[in-house]
Amino acid sequence: MKPPHLKSVLLLLTVAGVAIPYAAFLPFVAEHGLDVRLLVEQAAANRISAFAWLDVVVSAVVLLLAAYSDRFIPWKQALVVTALTLCAGVSAGLPLFLFFALDAPAFRMR
Repeated sequence: MKPPHLKSVLLLLTVAGVAIPYAAFLPFVAEHGLDVRLLVEQAAANRISAFAWLDVVVSAVVLLLAAYSDRFIPWKQALVVTALTLCAGVSAGLPLFLFFALDAPAFRMR
C-alpha cells in the first residue's frame, strides 16, 4: 500500500529539486552571465567536480530512458519530465517522473 501523501511529497520534492540547484546557479549567472566556457571549466576543475557532473549526466540518461520506455508514463508526461530534467536537472525530473509513474501498473503493489 502506498503512503497516502506520497504524491504530495513527490510534488514538494520536485519544487525543491528546482529551487535548490537554482539557488546555487543563479548567483553564478548574476556574477558571470551565461558564460558556458567558465561553467564547463569550473565543472571540470577537479576530479570530484567531474565525478559529480558525470553522475548527474548518467542519472539523467537513465531517467529519460525509463520515461520513454512506455512502461511507466505516457509520452506526453515523458516530454514534461524531459523538459524539467534538461532545464532544472535530475533532482527535479526524477520526483516528477515518480509522481506520474505511481499510477502505472509497474508500481502497483499487490
